[in-house]
Amino acid sequence: MGRELQRCLGSITNEQRKVYDVVMDVISNDRGGMFFLYGHGGTGKMFLWKTLSLQFVPRERLTTHSQFELPINVHESSTWSISQQSPQTELLIRAKLIIWDEAPMMCIYCFEALDKIMKSILRGDKLFGGKVVVLGGDFRQILPVLLKASRQDIVHATINSSPMWNFCRVMKLTKNMRLESCSSPSNVDEVKEFEDWILKVGNEDVGEQNNGKASIEIPDDMLIGDSEDPFRDLLEFVYSDLLSNMYDPDYFQGRAILAPTNECVECVNNHLMYLLPGEKKVYMSSDSMCRDEQTVEDNAEIYSTEFLNTIRCS
Repeated sequence: MGRELQRCLGSITNEQRKVYDVVMDVISNDRGGMFFLYGHGGTGKMFLWKTLSLQFVPRERLTTHSQFELPINVHESSTWSISQQSPQTELLIRAKLIIWDEAPMMCIYCFEALDKIMKSILRGDKLFGGKVVVLGGDFRQILPVLLKASRQDIVHATINSSPMWNFCRVMKLTKNMRLESCSSPSNVDEVKEFEDWILKVGNEDVGEQNNGKASIEIPDDMLIGDSEDPFRDLLEFVYSDLLSNMYDPDYFQGRAILAPTNECVECVNNHLMYLLPGEKKVYMSSDSMCRDEQTVEDNAEIYSTEFLNTIRCS
């Protein structure tokens, strides 16, 4: 781990190093605190999480739900199902750092519930019981998913609407490491232009029509006609000579079909899968109702896996 840490520190950027030093200083001096690392995809948040975790004995878990036993459907009075004598409690007491990625996707009640349980376990009034908690994510991506909620309800359910946000220090990463790592001296300008365009899309600042690309509108009668495969002509036009260009990235980068519903997407996928050579493999998902305190056992029997697989969302 020591050698891996030195390797990571050797390739860390100035932006990432600044964040690393701030977090490590707070941990070393046992001051506690809440931080939010704000950066769009490709800025190296995961690399920074890895570098920070190499300072300690890492304990990786897939989700906050499995780590903290958080209920799937949270509400204002939700609590974490952790016993005072459990291994999870001992882990939280000994923990030096809690890293919570993709935090903008989580409901505000998740963080407030963790704050309550940490204060209870550590018997203190400091935020998160005085532990160092580093959140990460991008507010331009997916926000909490709330059933039949309005835009205002969703905004109010995000972490930056919580009173805790007043005590949070926001740090930013702006350099797109993912794009730069795959760029060459010949396409630096193209990569930089693409990076700026991605940010404009996220900020809703893009005003060009189709970005200078040609587009084809599908007539309504083509979507509701009697043809078994209404997209055949369109697909053959957009993806002409598909088999001879399958391994050319530029071929796919210059083509796209915007489909308004999952039904249209399925038609496109089925047709393209039919054209591709080789044996098709189908990987089934695990479809079942969420088991929680609000789920009645009878409902779980009614909504079987077979029934759930027949649902086609708009």
